[in-house]
Amino acid sequence: CVQTSRKDVMYFRVLYPGSHATLQVFLKKGESVLAESDAMVSMSEHVDIQGKMTGGVAAGLARSILTSESLFMQEMVALSGDDNEVMLSPASGLPGDIAIVEVSQGNMLLSEGAFLACEPTVQLGARSQGILRGALARTGIFAIEATGTGLLAFNGFGALHKYSLGPGEVRVVDNGHLVAWSQSIS
Repeated sequence: CVQTSRKDVMYFRVLYPGSHATLQVFLKKGESVLAESDAMVSMSEHVDIQGKMTGGVAAGLARSILTSESLFMQEMVALSGDDNEVMLSPASGLPGDIAIVEVSQGNMLLSEGAFLACEPTVQLGARSQGILRGALARTGIFAIEATGTGLLAFNGFGALHKYSLGPGEVRVVDNGHLVAWSQSIS
């Protein structure tokens, strides 16, 4: 299992990493998690689920139209207790892995279809990659932009491999295999 180190508050854990990963989210009373539409596999009895359009109508429509993400997200809220669980899996049904990152300094960009779940303190929107870059890339002209602070889970078809680049280091990655990257990467 891969998990976050934060145990005093909500935390995410990846179960069955590899080709059929599932995201396990632990919630205390009053905490909530946002997930892509149809991602919920199961949840504790004291968790309420609702459809939610985040960021308002204009932002929701832009995100939906430009990145092919759903207009509505699922919001799961723990109504009572400190040991609530939500299990999430990519709605695409494609086998693949899940990764968890902490959005805190700078924005994260995700390829179309990569978003799985986040804390409500993470805002999602659409960001242009530029017409030329988007036309040449199989990731599309627009990417999903995650801003704010908190946990963000994303998924990709097949395995996920993380590169941490040092100052001045260059790594060429085929755009068809790019899933998530820091805004500072070009």
